[in-house]
Amino acid sequence: MVILFQLALSCSSAAPTSMADPFNQLPKDEQQTLQLLLAPTGQLSGDGQLRELMNEQRSHKQSVDGGIWYLSPDLAQQQLGSNGKEALMISEPSQALWLQLRFGGKLDTISLKSEWLQSHALKLPPKAPLAKIGLR
Repeated sequence: MVILFQLALSCSSAAPTSMADPFNQLPKDEQQTLQLLLAPTGQLSGDGQLRELMNEQRSHKQSVDGGIWYLSPDLAQQQLGSNGKEALMISEPSQALWLQLRFGGKLDTISLKSEWLQSHALKLPPKAPLAKIGLR
């Protein structure tokens, strides 16, 4: 019983960790395995809903990234060699599956340095184009 009590004490005295922004706790050069959602340009970001979702995730999780990172077509070309594609990197596999069902695309895994994610993939997708509304 003493061992269990000591174990409980050591667990309870450990520094609290925040799941809201796990990359703040990692060394900058540490590789992270993430879910990768790759789709043709515009399929993920074309209607503005992905941008809205990412803003909500960042606000809800009170973190700079919300566990979702966006790669523009230019970044996807540079990092992945995928021409004419845009991509998402997602920290939670269940969320990645939901995003694939919602937006389509191909789901895979990728390993990236946390420093690269924080310096290159924090931008939000483009805003939705304005609807063409006019009077006749």
